[in-house]
Amino acid sequence: MKPLGISAVRLASCIGLSAASIRRLMRGNRRLTAETALRLGLFFSMEPRFWTNLQADYDLRTAARKSLKNLRFRVKPLAPEARPGRT
Repeated sequence: MKPLGISAVRLASCIGLSAASIRRLMRGNRRLTAETALRLGLFFSMEPRFWTNLQADYDLRTAARKSLKNLRFRVKPLAPEARPGRT
């Protein structure tokens, strides 16, 4: 937001959230909700899906850092011949 010259306080005021909520979002301490994505989409004239995709990407990266090594030993992949679309 710095390149745009928009502070957390200004953004919060414009989209109807608290500045604390915006700061928590920016730090990764709060998940982005669908409603917040709608608000950001309206404010920035962008698709709300852009914001939800950012949240999903963040969630996947966080989960991968925390769990991927352990999951590889616990999850058995589906055999190629049993995968959907095979006849």
